[in-house]
Amino acid sequence: MYYEIVKELVASLLFIDGFKAIGEYAHKEAIDYLSNYGFSHEDLSLLHDLRIRRNKSMYEGKQINPSYLENNEKSIVRLIRKLKTLLKFKIKESEK
Repeated sequence: MYYEIVKELVASLLFIDGFKAIGEYAHKEAIDYLSNYGFSHEDLSLLHDLRIRRNKSMYEGKQINPSYLENNEKSIVRLIRKLKTLLKFKIKESEK
């Protein structure tokens, strides 16, 4: 669920910036795009790890270990908040 939230927030950010990630590596490239907004290497690594785990769960039926979410939930929620704040700022900026 967390990854889906991240994915939609990033897609919205791309859209506001006039881009759309498509193709086989779209989700990877969308996350990489966040480096343009000062997201750290550690933040991007966590989001890529979440993306990979979500893909394995969705397409290979592999369970995500509950301890993974327990250990990373605060960081993931922090990144979601950061994305939401950035997106709100970009929306306000685009309305000017």
